[in-house]
This record gives sequence, C-alpha cells and structure tokens, in this order.
Amino acid sequence: MALAKIEAGGHGFDLVVPSANYVSIFAEKGLTTPLDLARLPNHGNIAPEWMDVVWDPGRTNSIPWQWGSVGIAVDTAVYSGDVNTSAVWLEVPDELKGKINVVPEMTDIVSLATLYYGGEPCSEDLEVLKKVRDGLLAAKPNWIAMDYGATEKMSNKDWAASVNWNGSTMRIRENLPTVVYGYPKEAIPFGWIR
Repeated sequence: MALAKIEAGGHGFDLVVPSANYVSIFAEKGLTTPLDLARLPNHGNIAPEWMDVVWDPGRTNSIPWQWGSVGIAVDTAVYSGDVNTSAVWLEVPDELKGKINVVPEMTDIVSLATLYYGGEPCSEDLEVLKKVRDGLLAAKPNWIAMDYGATEKMSNKDWAASVNWNGSTMRIRENLPTVVYGYPKEAIPFGWIR
C-alpha cells in the first residue's frame, strides 16, 4: 500500500518501512533517496551479515530495523504433536482442523511451503511450484482464517494455531502460557528483516 501511495505522489513521509522484497522496487522507481552516510554515524554498527543483502547491496537505500523468524504458534492444550514442521499447517492434524490461521504474508507463506516441499525460496522449479500450489490448495479448507490477528485471537483461544512471527507469539505466550513457538525444521534458516 505504501508503494501505491508514494508512487501516486503521496508525500509527507520521512520514513517508510517496506518489506525487504519491496526495497529494490522503490529504488528502481526512483522513490528512495540514497542514504547520506555522513548523517548516519551509527551506520557502521550494522552487523556485516545485514549489510550486503540481495535486495539492497551495500545498504544504499535501507537500514535494518527489525528481524525475526516465521514459525508456528501452537496451543499445546489443543495439540501435542510436533510443532517444528510446516506439516502443522500444510497437512493439518485433526486436532487443528478449523482452528488454524495462516498469516496473509504471501512471501512468508510461499517460501515456507516451498521449503517444506523440497525447494528453495524464489524457486523456479516447476515441479516444486506445482507441489506448493497443490499443497496450499489442499490445506486451505482446513484453516479457519488468513488474518493478522494472531496475538488477540490466540490469546482469546479463538484459534489453536497460527503461522506466525516470533514477536507476536511471545505476546501470545504472555497471555496464554500453553502456547509454544515452533520453528519448521525444513525452513532453517528462514526469517525476515526490515
């Protein structure tokens, strides 16, 4: 949404926090101003592994703000199986059918599913992509929602599980200690950075 607003001439933004996959789009469209490193004395404190990223080599248009992981929040009072696999939401166990949410962040969801089915994020392998498509279509009827409201809905026990982020899951755990955060073993090392 920020891209469309800025591209349409929106103004008044001092700072925009796009997902990593949008940084290069903003830059290619001339919607960013290259960073003036003389005005950013702490720029040198950025960890080396976050400096030369695919979407902004050398960090000329962006600065890392947050990082985290994508995993699965599961209420162990409802489900006691393995939470460290995307099978929880792609091959939904009976205990979670109709009780699992999938966040509508397609980059995260498609990447997790691609890793689960044996590919790499951004894969162009048509056989893997067919497995991803078929797996997502088969799993979707077992989900209750595709929503960002996991913190509230899981805290209230409206949902029993959600593909979710580590920070949100921590907030859920503060309200509902039976919730655990599963990190899909097939997705290591997968996360996000903004």
